[in-house]
Amino acid sequence: MKLLSAGLSVALAGCMLTGCGGSRKESCRDLFEKYYEVNLQAFVKTMPEADSAAARRKGEFLLNRLYEIDSTFVLKKGPELDAFIRGNLHLADECE
Repeated sequence: MKLLSAGLSVALAGCMLTGCGGSRKESCRDLFEKYYEVNLQAFVKTMPEADSAAARRKGEFLLNRLYEIDSTFVLKKGPELDAFIRGNLHLADECE
């Protein structure tokens, strides 16, 4: 779980930070969709022992749940983002 949280936090932080510098102010939904696949791939990489299809389903489920809980999570950085992910990481276990 710690590796998963760290990997996902780093991936999300890196992608969301690069998305904030555009000339047009992007909405949280725009940022979420823009970096969805990159973040999903980062999530899958944190689960090397898992079946890639199962890891992808779990990652999709978790990313979508995080967005449902707080759509502004795409704007969080550093410790705030880490805490949000760690606090909700258990949701990945709900994926069937």
